Amino acid sequence: MLKIVLQSIKSIIIAITLSIALQSCTSESTTNQAANDKTGPQSTSREQSTSREQSLTDSISNISDPQLTDDQKQAIKRLEWVNTTDIEKEIQSAIKNNDFRLYVLASRGNPMPGIAVDQQQALAKLCGTKFIPGAGDTLLNQYHQTLMEKALTYAEQFNQTLSTHCKSNPLDE
Repeated sequence: MLKIVLQSIKSIIIAITLSIALQSCTSESTTNQAANDKTGPQSTSREQSTSREQSLTDSISNISDPQLTDDQKQAIKRLEWVNTTDIEKEIQSAIKNNDFRLYVLASRGNPMPGIAVDQQQALAKLCGTKFIPGAGDTLLNQYHQTLMEKALTYAEQFNQTLSTHCKSNPLDE
């Protein structure tokens, strides 16, 4: 029960952090809302979802937003791996190579998605860690937020699976 409560608290903290960072972004939400409104009230939920995802992708895929600096555009591109990476293949490769390092977020405290807070320090020592590629605690726009959410979900699934293998095969000291 405590594990579930701690995991819920962690999820809430991550959601609040992402929400605050997103609020600091400008203009992108207005552009995306206008694009979403074109779907109309008669569109099905699936059509609206597809349209919303497509408008987010279209708005940033060419990275032509004049408000983004070159560094910000590169930050978004560094996180796009999450759209094409196969988690099952990465897990199989990690197990095959005895690489049980768990993903952490490059932010204050380096939280470990999918792992209870009270277990993170012990698992970091036991398994080792690596940063989620391209992820951090700053959000640039809604598309970047979508990528971050996917990356965090990916890391949660990866960490939950690999932590089990790591406990059975700890790092050699």
